[in-house]
Amino acid sequence: MAAPEQQPAEACHRPAGLEYFADGNAARVLIPRQVGNGHDVIKLRKNTVRGSDRCWLVQLNSHPPFSIAHLQLLSPKRFCSVAVHQLSCRDKNLDRFLPDIVRVTEVKGWRGIVERLIAILLVRGGE
Repeated sequence: MAAPEQQPAEACHRPAGLEYFADGNAARVLIPRQVGNGHDVIKLRKNTVRGSDRCWLVQLNSHPPFSIAHLQLLSPKRFCSVAVHQLSCRDKNLDRFLPDIVRVTEVKGWRGIVERLIAILLVRGGE
């Protein structure tokens, strides 16, 4: 019996690279899902509320934006916790947003992705 042809797993399921965009006062990154399953979008803006301890506004896909502190944003675990809390205050149905939160926080290089979004905003002077 002949052995079936095999391809390396990464050749079959390797998503395309990340794409970054700057748009006015926001920076966005498109994070590919598995091949053929679209992408997730993270939109980052500075929080313009004076005196707020949460200096960033984040929007994940089409979910409502929420505020988050700088150190919470840099940590995938803290980001996940804040996102679940903030979004569950607006929508009690966790099935609508929890899979998106878990999926993006499992992406390798989370901190680098976030740092690049912040750098894009700082270069553009995003407010």
